[in-house]
Amino acid sequence: MSGTIPDFHDGFFDGFLLTALGNISLFLRSIEGARFIAVCYGVKQVNIHGVRSGNIIFEVRLLRSAELTPSLIRGMYDISSVDSSAQEDRLLRSAQESNLSALLVTPSYGAECCILSERCEILTRAEWSPEW
Repeated sequence: MSGTIPDFHDGFFDGFLLTALGNISLFLRSIEGARFIAVCYGVKQVNIHGVRSGNIIFEVRLLRSAELTPSLIRGMYDISSVDSSAQEDRLLRSAQESNLSALLVTPSYGAECCILSERCEILTRAEWSPEW
């Protein structure tokens, strides 16, 4: 992703679109009402849970491959804590060797999102072109 991530604190997660091309688009809105789409290309893993009516965002972050952690991988893949260390290490090493990044949407209320992908960018609604 190039540039900085807009301030989404107290903004809204409005939904998502998975495409057959292996990409996902997250629909985000700032507290001021500006609409954005976070598009992740070459998605390897998605974990979105806790979706509610009126999902409120605490923060949106992008973690580069060097910033990925075993606990992030454990949560993303729903790995149980019993004998998980070897599996976490293998998945983490693979993600870092593939130079993957993680887009995180942390909620104040509602949906939590974690997406592991090759590339991510945040576009305005005017810049976004849907993939059907």
